[in-house]
Amino acid sequence: MSRAALIAVLALTPLAPAWGQGWIEAPPGSAAVTKVRTAVRVEITGRIARVTVEEWFRNDGGRLAEGVYHYPFARDAVFHEFSLWQGDK
Repeated sequence: MSRAALIAVLALTPLAPAWGQGWIEAPPGSAAVTKVRTAVRVEITGRIARVTVEEWFRNDGGRLAEGVYHYPFARDAVFHEFSLWQGDK
């Protein structure tokens, strides 16, 4: 890895968790959904950064919750996979 690339990685790595901040907007009257945890993993290979983000949310209401999940992407980022788990399913 070149010195410039190493400096860029070291400068940007502390910001990776800030980039991995999705949020849910619930419609009026819907149960509250709270983010309880975010985990971000960054792997650098040459000029490619692979960022894996896991986020956990909790339904704080006593009924079904719904909402729209928003996630900020960099201009040249590519979305690769999405999984949604509810309990063990």
